[in-house]
Amino acid sequence: MNNSTRKFYDILAPFYTIIGFFLKNGIRKLEVLLSKENHQRILDIGLGCSAGYLKKNFGKVTGVDISANMIRRKSSLYQCIYHQDVVEMEGAEIYDAAVACYVVSVMPIEAFMETMYRILKPQGKLYIVNHFTPRNFLGKIEKLLSGPASWFHFRLYFNPSMIPMDGFRIVHQEKNRLVG
Repeated sequence: MNNSTRKFYDILAPFYTIIGFFLKNGIRKLEVLLSKENHQRILDIGLGCSAGYLKKNFGKVTGVDISANMIRRKSSLYQCIYHQDVVEMEGAEIYDAAVACYVVSVMPIEAFMETMYRILKPQGKLYIVNHFTPRNFLGKIEKLLSGPASWFHFRLYFNPSMIPMDGFRIVHQEKNRLVG
């Protein structure tokens, strides 16, 4: 990601408690799914949303984020933490699971999925919690707003078909309301 994106997320970091309120439904659903697994090593991509739950319930959690400010705020919640873009991570077959909460729509998706395929163990799982564009009137509004949204480093118009699935299979998918 470019430098302006890093700066944007450094500015946004103090507001993640408020932002988290709007994202909590997706995080709760993720927590239910994760509670059924016995992952030994987890990578948390983008530290804003799921850190507290992961530290409390899993042993070896590694965090990665492009925001130095977010890393300062969340560093106590991780065994290991990296200040870098996840697509620049090195290594292969390291993690049992990777958690990507509300981050895939702001990443170069092809490079992200290639990195996930490389760093996850052969039976590893990738958990993606994200906003996907609805196929109704709201979706059309999002498409119209996608230009201005890019000024704020967001890709509003995003749907699952935009994720390259080579080497992956979907084992669970459900809709999620933003609030409520």
